[in-house]
This record gives sequence, C-alpha cells and structure tokens, in this order.
Amino acid sequence: SVSGEIRGNYYVGGLTGTNKNSGLLSNSYSLAKVSGKSQVGGLAASNYGNVEYSYATGQVVDLSGASAAAGGLIGKNDGEKVKHSYWDKETTKQAASSGSDKAFGLITADFAKKASFEGWNFEKIWKISKEGPTANRPCLQYELYDYYIEISDAQKTALKSSSGDRGYKLGDQVTLSVEALPGWRFEKWTARGKDIADAGNPYTFTVAAGNPTVYTAVFAEDYEFAGGEGTKENPYQIAALKQLSYLSYVPSLRSKHFILNNNIDAAETAQWHGGKGFLPIGQTWNYAFRGTFNGNGKTIKNLTINRPGEDHAALFGYTGWNPAKIEKLQLINVRITGKNTVGGLASHNCGNVSQCSVSGEIRGNYYVGGLTGYNNKGLLSNSYSLAKVSGNRGVGGLAGSNFYGNVEYSYAAGQVIDLNEASATVGGLIGDNYSDGKVQHSYWNKETTKQAVSSGSDKAFGLTTAAFAKKASFNEWNF
Repeated sequence: SVSGEIRGNYYVGGLTGTNKNSGLLSNSYSLAKVSGKSQVGGLAASNYGNVEYSYATGQVVDLSGASAAAGGLIGKNDGEKVKHSYWDKETTKQAASSGSDKAFGLITADFAKKASFEGWNFEKIWKISKEGPTANRPCLQYELYDYYIEISDAQKTALKSSSGDRGYKLGDQVTLSVEALPGWRFEKWTARGKDIADAGNPYTFTVAAGNPTVYTAVFAEDYEFAGGEGTKENPYQIAALKQLSYLSYVPSLRSKHFILNNNIDAAETAQWHGGKGFLPIGQTWNYAFRGTFNGNGKTIKNLTINRPGEDHAALFGYTGWNPAKIEKLQLINVRITGKNTVGGLASHNCGNVSQCSVSGEIRGNYYVGGLTGYNNKGLLSNSYSLAKVSGNRGVGGLAGSNFYGNVEYSYAAGQVIDLNEASATVGGLIGDNYSDGKVQHSYWNKETTKQAVSSGSDKAFGLTTAAFAKKASFNEWNF
C-alpha cells in the first residue's frame, strides 16, 4: 500500500509508473495523490501486465488538462487483464479507468461494504478498517495485527487448502490446519527450519512475542494404484479418476509408466478446483510428463478443464523429450478452455502420440488444436480428432502448430473456428506448420472442419465427407 503524494510528467502511478510485460499487481492499494501530464493512474500509470484485487482512492490530477490517458485506477491499459479492481470515483475525481468498465468506479460509501468487492478474500487478506487512513475502506490484515501468520507448503505441490493463516494479536488462540491434495498426506509442521514437537493437524497454540510468522506444512507421498510398480515391464494400473489425478499432483510420478485398466467418467471434474476443472498433468517444462501412458483401448469421457487465464490446458500439459509416449487412448466429450497452447490430449507435445483420439470442444487463444496445441519435435501418428476447435491464431483440427514435428496417418473432422476471422494460421488439420515440420499421409474433412486449407499440406488432402468413407482415400494407411 502507498499513501502520500506522487508527482511527475509521464507514466505516474500511485503504486507503479509502468507495470511491464507480465507483471502482477495483486491485493494492493494506493491512497496517494497522483499528478502527471500523460498516462496517470491512481494505482498504475501504464499496465502491460495483470492487475487484480486492488484499488485506488487518492486524487488523480491531469496536469495537462486534456490527457486521454488519466484514470482512477489505470491511466492506459495495454495488458492482459484488470479484474476485481476498483477506484473511488469521488475521491480520485475520475469517472473512468483504462481497462475497466465504469461499474468498477465506486462511490465512497460503497468502499465500506464487503459486498462491493467481488471475489476478495476477507478471511485471510483484507479487512474493512474502522479507523485510521483506511477508515471505512479495505485494508490489508497485516497492517492491523501484531502477527500475520502464513502457511507454506514444503513440497510446493501438495497443499489443497489451509485455514488459520491470517492476522492475530498477542494472546489470541490460533488453530492452523491443512488439507492435502490427492497423492499426499500431512506429516509434520516446521518453523524456522525446525520440527515442531507434538504438533498435529490441526495445530493449536497461543500467540506470544517471538512466535514464528511462517509455519511450513510437510507432506509425504501417499498414493495407491490398482496394481503395478510404475516400470515399463510392470506399469502402474489406473482404474479410477482419483488415481489418474495423482499424476497431476505428484511430480515424481511423471517419469513412471502407466496403463489404463478401466473406462473413466470424469464428469465430476467440472466441479474441481472451484470450477477450474482437472489440473493438467505436467503444467511446466520442469515437471513435464516423461513416462509412458498406455490407454489400453479404454476411454476417458466428460473431462473438464476451464482455465481461460492459464496456458497449457489439456489432459497432459507438457510431454517431454525422453520421449514420453501416449498411445491407445480415447478422450470423449472433453470440454477444455485455456489461454495459449491448448489441446485435447497434450498442450505442448515433445513425445510420441499414437492411436489416440479426441472428441468434444476445445477453446483457446494461440496454438489451439484438437489433439495438441503445439507439436514441438514430437510425433503424432495414427490418431484423429473430431473435436470442435476455436482460437485466434495457430488453430488446427489436429494440431495448432507443428514445429519440427511429424504428423502421419492421422486426420481431423471437427469444426475449426477462427475467432480472429482474419488469421492466416488456421487450418483443417494444422494451423501453422513451420521449420521443416512434416505432414504425411494425413487428411482433414474440408466440409465439417469448414476449412479449405491446412498448413503443410496440399489442398488435395482436404477430403469431402463422402471420401472419408472410402479406404482408397487414405494412401498407405494400415487397415
């Protein structure tokens, strides 16, 4: 938080002048009076990043008297998003803010009401103050209390939820508790690098001077498959949705080997993580899936991933160069929404995918494909997609982009929608094929995809629906 007075020429803001690139301003506020000639904002003058759960109330003064880039919260927004953030249109004396609807400009009286701040965390982060400079406005809890207690996850990937991590005064009783994600169990508490003796879950104590402010929950791996040992010779056997989810949460499993024993209905994933759905397996390159997954001819149906603000949405996020191998798996009626690099089976594929299929609906921004968003030196073989695919750039029925990769003996038949309506990188099979990517013996249905062309292929590989019913249409395919 900031209060006082800030004055400059260009790019003048209460918290920051310029929020560059993918910078994040979160759970913060400014009461400062801000003055400048161009690009002047109560919180940030110029935003190229993200702003969330923040506000500004200090007067914003346009010294030029005619600037179009002065705003109550943001002077000029060129970033991704300004969400759940507000300004006081009375005290800032600004009726508008770049990147926000005018409805996010509140009157002073509304700042005293929790209900005015959609999605804000008043349990652990914010509190409506009754006195001081933030009287009748939100303030940060740590500003009001003697101690602000935090809970950290020693494993970084094991914590599902926590309670008790908030502000306290001396003498208050504290009860800390944590819930582990699937594949983990709570083991102990530590603080300042030492184990806390006889501390269970929950852990209750009284706040005293000198208490630690950060308590670390230590978890241990705790999973059980239907059988197997995770080796190539004896892979772990997956028979239920919970067992599949272990791969999302336990990094050490992503180099193991798996076989799907049963068909899985993943309909309940629509309610997981507050509606965000299934967590992709291997969301970052460091935690890419580098093992093998044999679908065994089984199906996973009704999988939901609803993460429009996140990259790498798919059943598998990254598949690595070991290579990872995924085969004989059917994904039926998926509902997958992401930001960039979005697919049905794998968002960013560097492995070998064979005899796999996808149906349902897949939506994203850049690099969106039915089977994979970005095929990076990977192999897509003997596979197909019937999924409806929508995006703005690099959008393909089978793969959004094929970079030094290989696509062979595969096809796409789902509708491919160019949300940009003018992109040159949208195709029936591949949206953008470049850097010596090879596309061989692979086809798209030019009627159902509604695409006459596909990057990396001659138009002759775009077939009619009638031609799809004839073996002769598929040169050198193994029927």
